[in-house]
Amino acid sequence: MAKNVDLIQKINSNISKVLSIYSDLSSSFSNSVSQRRGFAPAAAKCKNRDGNYDDDEKVKDFAEPVSEKSEMVD
Repeated sequence: MAKNVDLIQKINSNISKVLSIYSDLSSSFSNSVSQRRGFAPAAAKCKNRDGNYDDDEKVKDFAEPVSEKSEMVD
């Protein structure tokens, strides 16, 4: 019984480590993509009711430069 408890604790520890690694990898990838674009995602310009690209209602572009650098995971 004690052996099973030890094994379960080791498995839980390993699962936590894997989750942490994937979380760091995901953050690193997102930061890398954002930096390559140079800006945060902006609102897309769409055709209006008239079928042209003039804005029926003016939409503000909220894109801002990304200043943070990605961190590499060892």
